Amino acid sequence: MILKKNNIVLLGMTGVGKTTIGKILSKTTMCDFIDIDYEIEKASNMKVSNFFIQYNEKEFRKIEKKILIRNLLNENNTIISTGAGVLSDEEIIKFVKNESTSIFLDINLSILIKAQSYEKVVVYKLYHISIMLGRANGFAIRPCI
Repeated sequence: MILKKNNIVLLGMTGVGKTTIGKILSKTTMCDFIDIDYEIEKASNMKVSNFFIQYNEKEFRKIEKKILIRNLLNENNTIISTGAGVLSDEEIIKFVKNESTSIFLDINLSILIKAQSYEKVVVYKLYHISIMLGRANGFAIRPCI
């Protein structure tokens, strides 16, 4: 399958299924698949959770941005699963909009709360921030479950 805007970028909160859906899309479209968190783990030689502990979120976001933009500029016909934090970076949003077809995934909040290990109130706040950022950046919100 040849994509009109080069790549499909999957956006949304942690736990909505970006990686799972990305792998399925990759198989059905015969496009490559890139998971940005996995690429960060390869580049840093550590799990994302350990990276946050050893460094901090600011350093993680720098690497995430660099890897995502590099992939958006250098890859074609690829499905890219992003981390949830990319929605808070205006430069990344600009690249995503200009260099890809983007899909913002949503999930029923009660399902998300059951699936996450965070406290209910934390999931609730993160979910609403994610939706707010998605809408504020002009993404159409698509339910996946």
